[in-house]
Amino acid sequence: MRGAAERIKSIDATLKEMLLAMLTVGLLVQFILVWFVPDKAGFSVGLWVGVVTAAFMANNMNSTLERALTLGEGGAQTLIRKNSILRYFAVIVVLIGSYFTGWVNPFAVFGGIMTLKVSAYLQPLTHKILERLRR
Repeated sequence: MRGAAERIKSIDATLKEMLLAMLTVGLLVQFILVWFVPDKAGFSVGLWVGVVTAAFMANNMNSTLERALTLGEGGAQTLIRKNSILRYFAVIVVLIGSYFTGWVNPFAVFGGIMTLKVSAYLQPLTHKILERLRR
């Protein structure tokens, strides 16, 4: 079994940039919107449940694409379809679970999950910023 440092080094650079953008957007949303909701704890926990779900989804997409590249066309399509359905099912379970438990704000969970979309759009900007910082 690989150590944590080896796993982090093996993560694709684009995925790292997306995860960093998710974390940044999550922090911004946390620090700005938490003041406008009555249940601050439920909002905060819900937001981070969503961000963690989004991070797992991004990691699953990355590993699925890496595996699909080693398969033939038919096998790749099957794998991608299967994992896409698995991700959607996971999102539904997390959202329904957040709604029925009442421990977290389901809208905050949804917002946290949407950091995946935002990070995908911000990835080129994140890449550019990180490249400048590396110089």
